[in-house]
Amino acid sequence: SKSGSRRNVSFHYDLGNAFYECWLDQSMTYSSALYTNPDMTLAEAQDAKLSRIVELLDLRGGETVLEIGCGWGALAVRLAQSAAQVTGVTLSSEQLAFAQERVEREDLNDRIALKLADYRDVDGSYDRIVSIEMLEAVGEAYWPVYFKTLHERLRTGGIAVLQVITIDEARFPAYRRSADFIQRHIFPGGMLPTREMIAEQAKAANLKPVSAQMFGQ
Repeated sequence: SKSGSRRNVSFHYDLGNAFYECWLDQSMTYSSALYTNPDMTLAEAQDAKLSRIVELLDLRGGETVLEIGCGWGALAVRLAQSAAQVTGVTLSSEQLAFAQERVEREDLNDRIALKLADYRDVDGSYDRIVSIEMLEAVGEAYWPVYFKTLHERLRTGGIAVLQVITIDEARFPAYRRSADFIQRHIFPGGMLPTREMIAEQAKAANLKPVSAQMFGQ
């Protein structure tokens, strides 16, 4: 639910930006990095990941982009620097404050609008949608709502790019039956989908899955 999502996100992400600054790279990118070679630093691998997302979004300049779960703003800044007009939403007040300061510092206020909002409350239509490791927090019962929202907010012919931590199909039934340590103490309300489930939910929402890239051990 909307209230449950706000509570769960606050539990994890509002621990304080100083805490996350202790162990994230300088860009404050909090999602799986893309190591194109094993000698990369974390910062280099996160930069490679952001570049790959921009590539997949196929930005030509001037597109409107909705980022669902904008975090600390690293991707929003990269997209704006690629000449996109970015709208980003988060449910973390700590993340929002940090990201807004970053936008101000980069002098990108004319290209980036960030707000504290639930993805279900976003209106309008966009040329591109990007959502990086946010689906894990949606909850299985709300997966159809999430993908329906993607379809409703995406203009015809648009592109959506998702990055998601998935779980193996064979492990999912046992995982679904009871909350594990991570769900109890780290990410309350979290639920990892399988690759097949993502494809099924996308198709059910009249979205066409085009490609998938698996990375990480």
